[in-house]
Amino acid sequence: MPKPSRMFQFTGTHDRLVTGEYYSINMLAIILDISDATLWRRLQYKDVLTDHDVRKAVARKATEGHTFDRLETASDKLSAKWLRLAL
Repeated sequence: MPKPSRMFQFTGTHDRLVTGEYYSINMLAIILDISDATLWRRLQYKDVLTDHDVRKAVARKATEGHTFDRLETASDKLSAKWLRLAL
């Protein structure tokens, strides 16, 4: 006999979900077209869903949004250049 799926109560204002109703991760994945693995990671320690929990997943690059230079000064850059050299 399969283990019953955990249910989460929705408390947000999403147009495809009813406030106050209970949903399983599989049901949410089908309704919202979000991966069940993504939902499981978001909800593993929660009992109540909000609008933030049911947002679409956005794929990002690891360096996206970082426009600063890690080596700030000329001496940092020179040091890094010499540290990369083989002994």
